[in-house]
Amino acid sequence: RRSNRESTPKVLAEVGLHRRTVEWLEENGICLDTILPGKSKIPHAGRGAIAQRFIPMGAIVSPAPLLNVVNRENLKVLDNINQETGEYKGGFEGGENFGPIRDQLLLNYCFGHKESLLLLCPQSSMVLMNHCSTRRAGIEGCSDKGPNAKIQWASGWDPSTTEWLRKSMQDITNETKGGKRGLSFEVVATRDISLGEEVTIDYGENWEKAWDAHVKSWVPPANNEAYVPVRSMIDRKDFRTLGELKIKPYPKNIRLICYYYEDNQEVTSQDDVEVVEKKMSGVDYRSDVGMEGEHLTSPCDIVERHSDCQYRVMQYFSSIFSCTN
Repeated sequence: RRSNRESTPKVLAEVGLHRRTVEWLEENGICLDTILPGKSKIPHAGRGAIAQRFIPMGAIVSPAPLLNVVNRENLKVLDNINQETGEYKGGFEGGENFGPIRDQLLLNYCFGHKESLLLLCPQSSMVLMNHCSTRRAGIEGCSDKGPNAKIQWASGWDPSTTEWLRKSMQDITNETKGGKRGLSFEVVATRDISLGEEVTIDYGENWEKAWDAHVKSWVPPANNEAYVPVRSMIDRKDFRTLGELKIKPYPKNIRLICYYYEDNQEVTSQDDVEVVEKKMSGVDYRSDVGMEGEHLTSPCDIVERHSDCQYRVMQYFSSIFSCTN
């Protein structure tokens, strides 16, 4: 029996794996740690794909199986408030007068053509790669030579891509609905890439024009002086104890969230745990650690710091016990 401590994504991934020998992997496998996330020098980019070893020209930098979104309209976020009546409607189905208000964030990581409904969204470390082009000469972090890698259709590691390229949109729609994976990309080095160098690709002229227009029109939100990116605090390991918070509180956009395990311990009586009631104002907190972090987590505070990576914490739940006088 598997432990409840094993994450659901990990268990599902292992179930679908084909077990291969070391010899087979050495002959057919592709390394996925060729690039890792790191700080980008490109303005506004934040993080980028940093080479972890020398990559020769023509080598595959990253394979990229794709999520094939056959209708880009599916990435619209619909308003759940009727603008005429004020009626609230839960879920994502929308309806008459429940129009789209924005695109989902996933759209930023997908590739497509402006005259096609099909979107191709990479499901690998390729999403770390930032934009660079010869049209942007002089931009810090982007060589005057342009990008050092390019996207192309998958080669021998995914021979089914050749077959998928011959399919109609209707075929792709039907077969992906049936559970088949669809098209794949790969990123290939267009020149030698050194250890520690950022890997970049050309997103295309349309994206570049849209980005430049966004930068010119963007206005910082009101009271943005108090905003601190959560990633910067994580990188600095800026985790504060209850005593430290009295002197230096977290910024208003930050709340500490901790993992917990349903089978962590068996509580036999109320005396076994310290029960704390704390209202969280009905605010939903979004994790910065990916989808898995949205699940077994709760707001918490650090009671005591033992080291930079070991703490004693107090977690807050909506209810643990029903207490009576």
